[in-house]
Amino acid sequence: MDRHKKAIERRNCHPESWFWETDEGQKWLSSFVVAVLYDFAIGEGVGAGKLSRFFKRLHLEKHVGSSPTALLNQTRRLECLLSDYQQVHEEQQRQSGICRDVVAGGDETFFKGLMMLVLMDLPSGYLLMEEVAEERSYETWNEKAQNRLDQLGVRVVHFVSDRAKALIKLALEGFGCRSGADLFHGEYEITKWLGLGFRRQSGRIKKQQEKAKKRLIVLRKSDTKPEEVQKQIGEIEQHEAKLQIVQAGKDDYHGALRKISMAVHPFVLENSRQQTSEQVEKTLREQSLEFKKIAENHVIADSKNSLGKFNRQIKDVASIVDVWRVWAEESLAIYELEPEFRNWLLSSLLPVIYWHKQLNKTQNPSLKIAYKKAMERVLATWRSHPLTQSLSSDEIERWRFWAEWISDKFQRTSSAVEGRNGWLSQMYHNGRGMTVQRLKALTVIHNFDLRRSDDTTAAERLFKTQFPDPFEWVVSRMGPLPMARKARERAVSNPLILH
Repeated sequence: MDRHKKAIERRNCHPESWFWETDEGQKWLSSFVVAVLYDFAIGEGVGAGKLSRFFKRLHLEKHVGSSPTALLNQTRRLECLLSDYQQVHEEQQRQSGICRDVVAGGDETFFKGLMMLVLMDLPSGYLLMEEVAEERSYETWNEKAQNRLDQLGVRVVHFVSDRAKALIKLALEGFGCRSGADLFHGEYEITKWLGLGFRRQSGRIKKQQEKAKKRLIVLRKSDTKPEEVQKQIGEIEQHEAKLQIVQAGKDDYHGALRKISMAVHPFVLENSRQQTSEQVEKTLREQSLEFKKIAENHVIADSKNSLGKFNRQIKDVASIVDVWRVWAEESLAIYELEPEFRNWLLSSLLPVIYWHKQLNKTQNPSLKIAYKKAMERVLATWRSHPLTQSLSSDEIERWRFWAEWISDKFQRTSSAVEGRNGWLSQMYHNGRGMTVQRLKALTVIHNFDLRRSDDTTAAERLFKTQFPDPFEWVVSRMGPLPMARKARERAVSNPLILH
């Protein structure tokens, strides 16, 4: 007992030291240390040495083991607990026996000597798979993906990806579903071609214009004939006219891109009528011809056949509309609805919910205006419909949930996967590497802890249930913190002292 009192006295070096000796102080300190490791060591890739200095600045080095080695051990313990958390709750969902249909997106990401396969449920953002692999063949993709789908009890009914052959085969043969082309990759091909082409042209003209302006300043300061000065002014005006021509071409190119984005929807933007993949494909091919015309008018060469790559993806991009419409109709077949009521759901209620979701999702100002107008038109039509006025609020609310669920299933890009890959790449380089266990912990945090603006996690959106807070779950299982130890006294090297 006397020994413990003396230890407490040795630790009582600061005004706040007494608090860490109480039960309340110990509980708070435990949560604090785990929170730092959870959010900074794992979530942001901060090194153990830097965190050790952080704890020392807070005068905690005598109350908890905060050496780099102790913090590394605690971090590894925390990573294992996070993996256990996901296994426990995924197993509970699998045992529930509910089979969930998902729209998945997949891609590979590469680090130095490390390749990862990423499979995500696009509507919810839940990472179905994020694993290190030696290769990206169809056999590897299918083996790893099928194992994860069996563990989760989910089925992929639509797969959106770039046009990698292994991923197309994975959709058609592995998942047994349609393979939709990613609109994001298709537009990116056009952007790399025309966008960079216009940037080079405008940059070249601006340099020439700047050079002509400097020449004009020299001419005006020197004893130059007025005709020479006027000629130089005319050259500057010519450069300005060329810039206006390039800007007009850029505006046409951006306008064609917007038309593509506005076309790939299950409803026509102007009147919200259902449209088929043939209609979408027709619009996309018209814009493809527009891109070709713009390139010819502004002499932008397509050296990498970007337009050809875009054209080859048009049919698969347009097919997303038909796949989604069939899914929506089949989801109503089990209810044995009257034709009039069914038509009200598909043509009146569903467009309202769909455009509302698109309005909240997009960040583009011009698209926001277009989606808002479309939603206001269909909302007015829905309110005036006789069925809307005759149904109870509970019945309308019931079908609103269905409309939100099926609207989420329309996914035309896998850009969320690309965003995840970019974030992982940044984490990898910031942290000077990434272990397999760290990757698993990051996957758990993404699925069960990161929240959207509606305050839901990816797991809650996919499984439609609440989960315990992962941080509180691991804090209760971390056990007592390591005790602080007296640091070894470092010997000062002196070559004049002989031993």
